[in-house]
Amino acid sequence: MIFSHSCDGLNSIPNWSAYSAPFLFSLSLMFENLDIYEKRRKYGIVVAILVVVLFLVYFIKLSEGGHDENLVRLDEEWNIKFRDTNFVVPSVMKFKVFKDLRVGDSIIYTKKFKENIPESSILRFRTYHSVVHVWMGKKLLYEYGSEAYESGELVGNGYHYVNIPPNLKGKKIKISVMISEKSASNPCSAFEIIHFGKLFEYFSRHAFSVGIGIFLTLFGLLSILSGLVAMNYSKSFYRLVLIGSLAFLLGTWTMCYMKVMQVFSMNFALNTKLEYISLYLMPIPLELLIINMRRNKVGRKKWFGIVCVFLGNVLFFVVSSVLQFLNVLHYPETLGFFHVYIFVGALYLIFSGSVYDHRAGLPDKIFTSGIALFAVFALVDVVRYNLQKFYSFDDVIMSSTWLPIGSLLLILLLIISYFVYLYDIIMDRTEKEVLKQLAYRDALTGLYNRAKCDQIFNVLNKGVGDYAIVSIDMNGLKKVNDSFGHTEGDRLICLFAEVFKKAFSGVGTTIRMGGDEFI
Repeated sequence: MIFSHSCDGLNSIPNWSAYSAPFLFSLSLMFENLDIYEKRRKYGIVVAILVVVLFLVYFIKLSEGGHDENLVRLDEEWNIKFRDTNFVVPSVMKFKVFKDLRVGDSIIYTKKFKENIPESSILRFRTYHSVVHVWMGKKLLYEYGSEAYESGELVGNGYHYVNIPPNLKGKKIKISVMISEKSASNPCSAFEIIHFGKLFEYFSRHAFSVGIGIFLTLFGLLSILSGLVAMNYSKSFYRLVLIGSLAFLLGTWTMCYMKVMQVFSMNFALNTKLEYISLYLMPIPLELLIINMRRNKVGRKKWFGIVCVFLGNVLFFVVSSVLQFLNVLHYPETLGFFHVYIFVGALYLIFSGSVYDHRAGLPDKIFTSGIALFAVFALVDVVRYNLQKFYSFDDVIMSSTWLPIGSLLLILLLIISYFVYLYDIIMDRTEKEVLKQLAYRDALTGLYNRAKCDQIFNVLNKGVGDYAIVSIDMNGLKKVNDSFGHTEGDRLICLFAEVFKKAFSGVGTTIRMGGDEFI
């Protein structure tokens, strides 16, 4: 007899819950860890939002303090020559751009200075896909883009900084802007005189957008690297890689569009290529996210439609890039096709129900909200871009892209959606683990139950090794139940189970088959 106990000694037996406690404690610990994880998740989201807000507040403050008080805008009294016609215009920015511009056309701006300017002054202006020459009298002060244009390559767009002498009173400056692309309908911006020490005044003025670009780029790189490492442990981190890729592309495009890259290189063509490459690649990780999130949730036709939109975008990027690098058709010439394709693709995804489903879970709804919000910003910015392209606006709002704000909101909502998605996965796995414990554990003793026994025997019967079975019935249980009640009987069972488990610890598996039967 492995176990025997006098009924008279039952009063000295400890409470049975002390012996079933390890099992019950493990279950309670799982739920406690879930509560801790939930609190940490909320704190993590709050901290992340605060970091982003502080980051943006810093750049907003930077933009407020970065203006050059001595900036002089050369907007009045310009003589403009186009082909064989001369125009004397009161304002360059209000001058309507010629609608019949062709590649090779030159617009020549001439101005006579009425007074000298401070020393160490710089002439700054922005051109769009144009070859530039700047003369002071007969002296060539600056030249850009001639070699690229003559070889059929992309000239690019960006800000020009031209050193000019201080003694300008009575002298004429002539700026020649030659069109290199059909899309350069508004080839030149305002002309400004700034001090050499305020070269980066433009970036300070647009520090908010620049800050968003830097943040998205760094966040994207970090997310991609951490996601790739984490994918070795769980495929659920694939979404983090896609979100990181989208953030990196949005950040790169923002910095290229805001000409942050000119801090590192004055190669306008390289900056412009990066701008278009990041723009054309931008929808691809977003479409892959849609494919990942809507997999097995939509019908075959809708699934095929989503994949076709994705493949079409990949094909467009490949074809446009090949045409660009062969100098057959440059990126600016394919931008209109890109806008049309994205618009049509977005309409299909929205109205076909491929993106939104009212029965979808919270992660999908947050994801859809982010896309919808970004789409509104993108649509408004496309309208702004085309208005600015065909009409010159001397306005900070109209001349600045609004897309960085939409990009930041999109990424924040995608991250929140991803955290909710991870939380749902953890909750689901934990729930399954708890149910698994309940399915294979005896609720009273914490030992394995009959279901687990059947599973073990199925494994053993498939093997070729030998094993032994010890079957034990506990004596005196009925008498204890009848004399002292089932509560004391349960205490006896738990005490026996504890002794039984210790006796066979490291030797075999202890199982309660039911009642007073153990093996």
